Amino acid sequence: MTSIIYGPPKRIESLAEYVECVVNKPHNNSPETVELQFFYRGHSNVEYKLMPSIARYTNSIKAENRLIELACNKRPETFNSQEDRLTLLAKMQHYGIPTRLIDFTLNPLVALFFACRENKNKDGTVIEINNHRHFSGSIYPSNQNLLFEEEWNPDDWEKENNYIRNYNWAYYSYYFVKNLFSYCIDKVPNNGMTIASLIKDIEKKEWFSKWSIENNFKHSDEQDKELSIASLFMAPTIIETQEKLERQRLQQGVYLLIPNMVKKNDSGEYMIKKELPELYHDNNGVGQYIIEAKNKKRIVEELYKIGINEAFLFSDSIDHVCRQIGSSFCLGEEIKA
Repeated sequence: MTSIIYGPPKRIESLAEYVECVVNKPHNNSPETVELQFFYRGHSNVEYKLMPSIARYTNSIKAENRLIELACNKRPETFNSQEDRLTLLAKMQHYGIPTRLIDFTLNPLVALFFACRENKNKDGTVIEINNHRHFSGSIYPSNQNLLFEEEWNPDDWEKENNYIRNYNWAYYSYYFVKNLFSYCIDKVPNNGMTIASLIKDIEKKEWFSKWSIENNFKHSDEQDKELSIASLFMAPTIIETQEKLERQRLQQGVYLLIPNMVKKNDSGEYMIKKELPELYHDNNGVGQYIIEAKNKKRIVEELYKIGINEAFLFSDSIDHVCRQIGSSFCLGEEIKA
């Protein structure tokens, strides 16, 4: 699972200052964790919300299946309907089709470039999140999670939250969570489905069987089974997809995957909804890097000197390369016709 690095926002005035902050960030010394992996996203306007592109539209997620179908029908040479859904969504994201994915990068300099590239009169920001990986390969959350604004019953919150934080259960196997969320992309009907129905649908899947055996899942009572699966939908997760696109490789792209919303119905059953939850994200309370508008131009120039520029990051696009060629020279003021 995934968390934001908490702490007061850090204002950045130069590339050197930013690099120093990134390199010297605190490390987790827990013996349970052998790897603390960081991911970054740049917003050219600090007021932008952290949300997937498909959530910006009224019908949003209910149109997801149709968007996938249209992409595969209109451009079958690019969008292969037989590919796994996450690879397909990554391609759709690349070409501008709204998806439930949010772009992140492993390279903090790439995120800084995007934070400074546009909106010259607005402060930009770099958001930094991380995964904690156990020696077994499982992924665990930090103490502060990048949670959804869910309407969980306060009386049940402690129990539900304990499932997220229980280190005795390897819930956070990367492949299990990835497969679970991926399965729900086009399997949840518009009126939703119960967690009990989901478990029945996937219990014979190889990835589910393996996880179930490792965690003695079949010996849990039905209520605990449903709660253990429902708890996984409380937070998003970073995923990697096959690098079939040159731009993804150059930008060292990964994605924050937003799973379907889970809520209890009137009967107390956990329901997977055909909706996306809203991320809880407080711009004033998380550990962000803030780049003031007045410093953007200079930082872009500094990034250019070390090879982080539009021509490199978008080298698969002739338009972006040509734009970089034009901006490489001081041509004076544009003459108005």
